[in-house]
Amino acid sequence: MPRPPISTENPWVPPRDRTPPPMDHLPGHKESAFTVEMGELILERIAAGETVKQVTADPAMPAYATVYRWTHVIPEFGEAWVRLRARICADRIWLDQQRAVAKAWMAAHRGKLAGKPEEPWKTGKASTYTPAWGAAVCAAIAEGASLSEVVRTSGMPGSKAVYNWLRRFPEFRLAYVEACGCREFLLHEMAIEVATTRGWVDLAGAKREVAKLDERVGRTAPKKYRALPPEDVALKVGG
Repeated sequence: MPRPPISTENPWVPPRDRTPPPMDHLPGHKESAFTVEMGELILERIAAGETVKQVTADPAMPAYATVYRWTHVIPEFGEAWVRLRARICADRIWLDQQRAVAKAWMAAHRGKLAGKPEEPWKTGKASTYTPAWGAAVCAAIAEGASLSEVVRTSGMPGSKAVYNWLRRFPEFRLAYVEACGCREFLLHEMAIEVATTRGWVDLAGAKREVAKLDERVGRTAPKKYRALPPEDVALKVGG
């Protein structure tokens, strides 16, 4: 039976190839150029795999600083932005887990698939992770430190060990994500305190300090481990 003809009335177009809605790119003070259509296109392009820098490099799209400001001053766009970034991070963690499972399976069956005789079982290197180590790392992060600052501290584990723990131990991954959330909350609270206590005395200085704290929030936010995959969410709820 022949297939019915494919409708070309509204063919799907990849987000990157869609014509952006018109936007005023001229310099000077103006009302916000944000539109729902532009916000949706930005999110769709990021969801399709583009980075923010790749999206904003398009001359027809808003600048990087403009998009960043919209995430703060347009509540609906900011909330959708956070949800999307969290979903992307969770998907990356899940994909890492599937790769680890496939790698372990191949390691165990490579010889069999090649027709080689089975070798005696060998142990691998034991992990350095302990609940105490995990708690120490997360406590430092919750108090405001970045991961790079933690691993540079004398007596703390290195970055390679910490990232290995994040891949292998769901309980540490859960604690790490929560610690990063505590750090973000702490920095925001510090910014509010600066604005309310120093803003009346030294407005310019208070603005600079708040901007530094806001910048630190963005700089210390984890690129991947800022959200949890479904399995970890279930672990959190069950715990």
